[in-house]
Amino acid sequence: MLLEVHLMSVLLVSSQALAADAAVETDPVLAHFRLTALVDPGMLPRILEHFAKRSVVPERLLARRAPHQEEGDILEVEAEALMRDSDNAQYVGRCMAQIPGVLSCVVLTD
Repeated sequence: MLLEVHLMSVLLVSSQALAADAAVETDPVLAHFRLTALVDPGMLPRILEHFAKRSVVPERLLARRAPHQEEGDILEVEAEALMRDSDNAQYVGRCMAQIPGVLSCVVLTD
């Protein structure tokens, strides 16, 4: 019987801690990602992987092949996603910029 009371108090503390954490969180921000990359069949999955790893589904995604003077054809990708905060969006952008074949990545947040 004593063990049951002890477990209940631990559960109460955990739910209070979760409620406090939830109060501190801010509203998600809409982040706009604009990337240019070399044309490669595996490029889109490598870009989308960074959203999937964070359980984020982009609100909007547009990808097109476009002519480029120096690189030949390039892939232009635009995505909008609700991210936890601006810092998290910038971090995801930096991760995407390190993908081999990505030429540039710009992240704009509201």
